[in-house]
Amino acid sequence: MLNKKTMASLLLVGLSTTLVGCATVQGTVTENQDGTFNSFFSDDDKSNAMRVASSDTKATCEKRFGENSHPLVINQDVKTILPEEIKTGNQVMDSLVKLGQTLEDPNYKATYEVTTQFKCSA
Repeated sequence: MLNKKTMASLLLVGLSTTLVGCATVQGTVTENQDGTFNSFFSDDDKSNAMRVASSDTKATCEKRFGENSHPLVINQDVKTILPEEIKTGNQVMDSLVKLGQTLEDPNYKATYEVTTQFKCSA
């Protein structure tokens, strides 16, 4: 039978292993030939897309080079992709149609695509 001190140590090791394993990449990360990385994530919530992009760069560096490594962003691009819009050719009419689509359809949302090029500190 295990004593309390041994049980506490095992519990602590199990907990720290679980916490380390939580850092997962949610988007897509690819490595370039020059040792830099590209990450991509899209979401209909801009702040979440930015948060996940940041988290993915950090998780990639920590998994690849250890927990003391951190990402150094070289370039980041955020694109706003709007749903297909009806175009009439008249700017005022197009604005009214877009407003009508937005009010009519709660699913009329933009998508935010975040692409980040980064390298990891050693």
